[in-house]
Amino acid sequence: MPTTIAAKFAAGPFTEQVEFFQAKINLPTRGWRDIQRGAHDRAFVVAGAMAADLISDLRGAVDGAIRQGDTLDTFRKSFDKTVSKHGWDYHGERNWRTRVIYQTNLATSYAAGRLGQLRQAAEDGLWWMYRHNDSVQHPRPLHVSWNGITLPADDPWWRNHYPPNDWGCHCYVTAVHPSRVKARGGRTGPAPDDGTDPATGLPAGIGEGWDYMPGARADEPISNLIRDKLITWQADIGSTAFAAMQEVLVPALTREFTRWADALERASGQTRVVGALSPKVVQGLHARGLAPTSAHLAVRDADVLHAHRDTKADPLPWAWYRELPAHLASPVAVLLDKSKPKEPGLLYVFNIGGKTGKVVVRMDYQVETREPGGRKVKGPFNILRTGKLIQPRALKDPVTYEL
Repeated sequence: MPTTIAAKFAAGPFTEQVEFFQAKINLPTRGWRDIQRGAHDRAFVVAGAMAADLISDLRGAVDGAIRQGDTLDTFRKSFDKTVSKHGWDYHGERNWRTRVIYQTNLATSYAAGRLGQLRQAAEDGLWWMYRHNDSVQHPRPLHVSWNGITLPADDPWWRNHYPPNDWGCHCYVTAVHPSRVKARGGRTGPAPDDGTDPATGLPAGIGEGWDYMPGARADEPISNLIRDKLITWQADIGSTAFAAMQEVLVPALTREFTRWADALERASGQTRVVGALSPKVVQGLHARGLAPTSAHLAVRDADVLHAHRDTKADPLPWAWYRELPAHLASPVAVLLDKSKPKEPGLLYVFNIGGKTGKVVVRMDYQVETREPGGRKVKGPFNILRTGKLIQPRALKDPVTYEL
């Protein structure tokens, strides 16, 4: 790690770094691309680690490195105990894998902790200076060339080049007064343009997934991360992640949905994520060869307006519907609707004031919608369609419905 990090550990815990890491949630992943860029500000992941207990134990080992300055050898001993305890069959050679986990978490948490300090320094009139750590065994030529580059904190160059900038990168940033740049061995001027890496489409010298500023999204609500990722994660990953954070996510999604639904006046093609299929439902669908692309549950603005203004017989009460995410988290039952073999769907069944209600979900529904910000997004979506109050006996047809 950079000598600056070692110095911080020698002097005691680096408060901002520790707080940044503590605020993360544990998420399961199959591969390192499941979580990328700013999502790492809110999530602790180890590629290939799916079980909650395994992730928790791996996190404890990383926490020891960050909080107490544990060495790589100490971390490896904890790692070996965790692997033995859980029987984890991880990919990659042991020394390489442990080094990646150890260095990546220390480097990104350090950079995120420093970001707050550097931003305060910028408010006091200081600029940011890129520093290459000369102790690395295999320096990257472009990173060496950036050593001493000094720019205002709001220069767009930092959005992609705030280090670390690749696996094992030990570069860092310091703050310097503009009048002291030359004395500190730095240089000012326009940000360099080194072209684009044709393999990744990113600025040259920036590794895939490293074109972000660690810590910049640390204050973003965790519900935003899960909501955004649910649509792209595989169904088993998304359902497990949502279930692990359900106590936090469901209230947040409910508040957001209620505000949005109450203020909705006309349909513009927007879609909101309101929940996720449970791991049990995903497993049941998978066993029947019907697993959807992802686990998210979403609703379109047109369907929300229809529910609000529904004048047909036995509509779902609006007072109940406006808190839809909370209800989706605890249905009485989830049934497989086999009435359309080529378009299987789900029926979420609820107890609503002593009556029985249903909401129909169409899985992998091909539709183009808009995100709240206006960006167009194409399906497939697991869309909540119609809903109404029903007689319980209507659900007892085994030919049409399966628990």
